[in-house]
Amino acid sequence: MKGDYADSDGTTRSYASTFCEAGKTYGISPYHLASRAAQEQGTNGTSQSISGNVSGLENIYNYFNIGAFATGSRTATINGLYYAAGNDESYLRPWNTRYKSILGSAKYISDKYVSVGQNTLYFQKFNVVNKSNGIYSHQYMSNIVAASYESARLKKAYSELNTELLFRIPYYQNMPGEKCIKPTSDSNPNTYLNTLAVDGYSFTSQFSSVNNLYYVNVDESVESVNISASPVSSSSSVSGAGSVSLNVGDNKVQVTCKAQNGSSKIYTIMIRRGQ
Repeated sequence: MKGDYADSDGTTRSYASTFCEAGKTYGISPYHLASRAAQEQGTNGTSQSISGNVSGLENIYNYFNIGAFATGSRTATINGLYYAAGNDESYLRPWNTRYKSILGSAKYISDKYVSVGQNTLYFQKFNVVNKSNGIYSHQYMSNIVAASYESARLKKAYSELNTELLFRIPYYQNMPGEKCIKPTSDSNPNTYLNTLAVDGYSFTSQFSSVNNLYYVNVDESVESVNISASPVSSSSSVSGAGSVSLNVGDNKVQVTCKAQNGSSKIYTIMIRRGQ
């Protein structure tokens, strides 16, 4: 999110000014908004949710993955884009520009979470304050460690500012007098991709993170394609994506998702360039 972005409506804006405008307009920290977008989309920004070129959902963006949950027939990303393509003027939908996606999502988070007491990352994951939407439910994210990862991003933003910070920390009955030691871990073992796509083309079968073989057909005139992919876990890395040159006939492309603990999973895309 460095620098400017060229939007689908022909305007050019900076991400910094957009997040600041959204924060000021809806009374929410622009640092929170930026870190949330980075948490949801990954540091490489290659997610289909913000590519704008998903077939049938062109120029639709969902920077905060609102409404993005998997079903039997659709991936979380596709469901999120269908939500973004819906009509709701109160949240600026359809999100057919990057600007509207960020501004509308900021209002959604402000209305649905911040203004009803879920105004920390902890409370957005573990709702113990918002009874109107159902205490212990109404969570923003399913990732159990999302709040921890996102707060680490926020710390980087505030680390050089000479200012006092106010923390809202829940206090429960029968809490121990000393903080608990964080459980030991061999680091995150997640090797799954959240999204995988050949930009501008569709797989012959629906993408699922558990399946590792996909087929795509392109015209003989297509000399290269772009592969986009993003991991489920922000601690995982992806290799093999990007621009790929094609020979006439069958082309085997492998995209690897490497987990924090060193394990990896290979996804294979067989691209047939028409003969």
